[in-house]
Parts: sequence; structure tokens; C-alpha cells
Amino acid sequence: MSEQNSIRDDFTLIKKGYTYFDNAATSLTPVSVIQRISDYYNCHNGNVSRGAHQLTRNASLYYQDARQKTARFIDAKEDEIIFCRNATEAINLLAQGIDWKAGDNIVTTLVEHHSNYVPWLRVRDRHQVELRIAQPNREGVFDLGDFKKAISDRTKLVTTGQVSNVLGTVNPVREIADLAHNKGAWLLVDAAQSLPHLPIDVDDLGCDFLAGSGHKMLGPTGIGFLFIKKELQYSIQPLAIGGGTIHDVARDRYDLLNSIERFEGGTPHIAGALGLAAAIDYIEKIGWDFICKKDTQLVANLEEGLKKRDYVTIYGPVENSKRVSLVSFNIENCRPHRVASLLDEMGKIMVRSGHHCALPLTKYVLNATAGTVRASLYFYNLSDEIEHFFDIIDFIHTNS
Repeated sequence: MSEQNSIRDDFTLIKKGYTYFDNAATSLTPVSVIQRISDYYNCHNGNVSRGAHQLTRNASLYYQDARQKTARFIDAKEDEIIFCRNATEAINLLAQGIDWKAGDNIVTTLVEHHSNYVPWLRVRDRHQVELRIAQPNREGVFDLGDFKKAISDRTKLVTTGQVSNVLGTVNPVREIADLAHNKGAWLLVDAAQSLPHLPIDVDDLGCDFLAGSGHKMLGPTGIGFLFIKKELQYSIQPLAIGGGTIHDVARDRYDLLNSIERFEGGTPHIAGALGLAAAIDYIEKIGWDFICKKDTQLVANLEEGLKKRDYVTIYGPVENSKRVSLVSFNIENCRPHRVASLLDEMGKIMVRSGHHCALPLTKYVLNATAGTVRASLYFYNLSDEIEHFFDIIDFIHTNS
């Protein structure tokens, strides 16, 4: 059995015959991750840091091990990782935890997922700060000069995704970090789309904060994390306080813990954290060399095949070397949701259609008012699946 077939055997939905090209929305989950979650509930179902019996002790150890693995995965320190529900909650935690002053400004971009755009609109409206927006060219590629113009001495935070969930473009995060830090600003990176596909070192990126979601990187839903540099943690207020965050409480005051747990109010998603750790184990077992090579090969095959079809409009960079894992496109005379429905009905091919939670990008940069079709790939996909996909879209076009 080939290595590729062995990997595909780890994913139940693949064995059921689905062609899964919707990995940018959520990845498939390997059996080992599901088993790890089940094992927690069947064998170790205790709360963390709340008690002295063996179940809670074991659960606490496994939960701490999950934090260590997550930190190692991005070359951070263990006490710099906050577990939360997803990247959206991580970004909102930061947005609501910063001490904003009237006259501050925030710099973001027009390619952002709504989760890294809408929270800053709310901050603008609540705290009378200015929101500055860098806009890419029609391919979704930025000129660093746009960031130089936008970042000023009043900039408190610069925030950008590392990889676009619509175009697959990779933003120049390191260069943006240098521009931000030269003006005394912090940098937040939304890494939800990059974590499954690129090895990440937070020091190399130069970021102060980084948000990620487990469900896009083989893990379960409902678990994500926020990296916060240790020296900045007391500059950020927790989103929720209560159980698990308190050092002491008196009648008229409280003291928060002097640790990362001050940000994790209430019982955390323990099984989710353990599932995320199992997903990291799986990614590391497969190895970045294999993952990156497969990603590059598959997205090149997909893009080249779509370019040969004159009835297809492709969005994003012209050179596939600038694209990670996905291609957004439209078929003439057939709306995106119709294309997605037909791919499902005719070929059990799962793609995403619509605006991909990035309306500013699709409306103002791509001029794709009805959205796009997005085919997003991962290392368990096959070139044969891409050929099957081409057969179906050819049929759709011929009969539309």
C-alpha cells in the first residue's frame, strides 16, 4: 500500500467516497484525533485544576501537555498559549482586551476574513479609534508601501491574515511586523489558513499575537488558541473572568491568577485541547516536507487545469507559486451556489461557494458580487480527484 493510500485510510469520509475540496472551511479529522477525544471521555473525564482525585490530576496533565504541544508547534513558550473556541474568539479576546484610547488607530486589510475585520469596526465605533485599511491589487497582492503609508505613530495594532482564505495569497508578515514595530505598534496574525499548510515560527514572523483554529488543521471544532507574547500579557484584559481565573476573592475585590489561565474563564474545552494535540501529533508524523510538497503539486494541477478552460474566471495571483492550497473561480453563465450544488449532486465533490466570509474582498477587489466557487485542497487529496472535478465542471459548463 502506498503512503498516500495509507494516509487516506485514516479519514473515514474519504473511505465513504467523498471528494473533499472544502479544506479551507474545515479539514477532515483523522481517526486518531477522534479516538483521542473518545479516550478522554471514556477514561479520563475529570475537570482540570479543580480537585485532587486521580481523574482531575490526569486530565490536568493531559491538558497541560496539549498546551505544550501547541506552543511547540509555533515555536512559542508554553505560558504564551491561551486556549479558546476558535480564531474568531481569539481575535475578539484581543480586540476587547486592549486598552484603547481615543486617537489610536488600527491598520488592517481588505482581504481579511470577517473574523479579522468586523471586530475592528466595532472597536472603531466603541472607542473612537481610527481604522485604516490597506488594499491589495486585483490579484490580492500587497505593496508594502501601502502599509508604510497607513502605519503611523498613533497606530496601536496592525492585523493581517498570513494566508487569504479566498485567494490563497501569502502576505509579507515579517516585513509588516518590522514596519509596525518601527512605529511602536503591535502585530496580530490571523493564522487560521496558514497553520495547516506552512510551518510557523512566531519569532520568525515577528508577531506579538497569533490566532489559530483547530478544526482547519485536522482537529475538532470548538478549539482554537491565541498566542500572546509573555511581556504583553498584562497589557491585555481577559474576555471572561470567574472560575479558574482567580487567585483570591474578598467581599469587595478580586485578584486574577498570575498565569495564562487568567484568560481561560470557566471549564475549558478539555477534549478539544486533547484533540488538537492529537492533530498536531498527526501533522508532525506526516511531516512538513510531505505536506508542503503535496500542497504545491495539487494546487498547481488545479490552477493549470482551470486556466486551460476559457469559460473559467480565476481570481488571485497569476503565478501559482504565490498561492497556497486553494483556487477561487467562477464558471460563465452559472452562479457559484449552482456550481457547488451540481458538483455535490453529480460527483460527491465538496467545494465552498459564496463570499467566504470576506465580503469586502469579493465586493471591492474581485468585483465578484455573487461570490466565487472555492476549491481548497489538503495533503490527502489526489490528482485523480482533480481530474474528476474537471470532468464535472466541463459537463456543467456544456449544459448550463
